[in-house]
Amino acid sequence: AWAESLRAFIYTPGDDLWSVAEFTGADAGARAGAAHRVDASLERLLVFGGGEQRSVLEIDLRPDDADTYTVTELPLQLDSPRRGATAMYVLRSEGDADEGVVLVGGDDPAAPAAMFLRDDDTSVSFGDAVAWTGLACAQVERDADADTTVRVLCLGGLREGAATADAIVLTFPPGAAEPSLLPLPAFLPEPTADPRLFEDDAAIYAQSGPLWLRIDREDLTRQSLTGPSPRVRGGHSISLSTGATFLVGGWTGDDRPVDHWHVFMPSLAQSASP
Repeated sequence: AWAESLRAFIYTPGDDLWSVAEFTGADAGARAGAAHRVDASLERLLVFGGGEQRSVLEIDLRPDDADTYTVTELPLQLDSPRRGATAMYVLRSEGDADEGVVLVGGDDPAAPAAMFLRDDDTSVSFGDAVAWTGLACAQVERDADADTTVRVLCLGGLREGAATADAIVLTFPPGAAEPSLLPLPAFLPEPTADPRLFEDDAAIYAQSGPLWLRIDREDLTRQSLTGPSPRVRGGHSISLSTGATFLVGGWTGDDRPVDHWHVFMPSLAQSASP
C-alpha cells in the first residue's frame, strides 16, 4: 500500500504469522493511484508515479541480511503522475532490444494517452491527450522477435470519468522507430468500466459479467460469448503453471459479492488436417 506512505505486510504460511515489512533506501512518499508491475524474476516491484510524484521506484521483494527491503528511486521521470494508469511490459523473445514498460492512460486530461519507458532509460509519450483510467491491456504478439512489430491492445475503463466501450492499439515497431496509437471506437459491445483479460495462443478474452468477448490475435476480429461468471468489477486473476486461470472474487452488477471461483482454460491449438 502506498496511498499515504509505503506499507507492506508479510504472511508466513508455515508459521501462520503476519509481520510488518521494514524498508530502507529512498523515501517512497504518498503515491495514491500509482501504476505498478512485478518484474519477470518476481524479485522486484516497480511503482510508477502516483499522488503528485513523477518518479519510478524499484522495491525489492526479497529482504537483505537485516530483514529489510530496499527501495530505490530509478533515474526516470514520468510526463505526469499518471494516477490510474495501467503498466505492462512490451516483450520480445530475443532479449532486451526494443523492450520496456508502457504506461497507458492516467487521470491527467493534458497528458498523452501513453508513455513508453524503454530499457535503455529513454522514454517517449505519444497519443492524443485524454483522461482515461483503468484500461485492461494485453500484448497481441506473444512470441515477437527483434524484427516484429509489437501491438498492445487496451480497452474499457473510465474515459473522462465514464465507462467506455472504446479501445486503442499501441504499435511498437522494431529498431528506433517511434511507437504510435490507433483508436478503436465502440470496440466492446457495451461500456465496460473494469474488464479483465484472459489469453490463449489464438485469442484474447475480455470478461465483464456473463459477456466474454473473444478477440482474435491475428486481425482483432471479435466474437461475443457467454460465460458463467457474474463479476463486473474487482476480483483477481490467479494463473497456474498448467495454463488454467482462476477468476476469484469481485462484485456483480448489483453489488453482490461473487462467491464462486471460476476457471478459465485456454483453447487447445487447432492443427490442420492432413
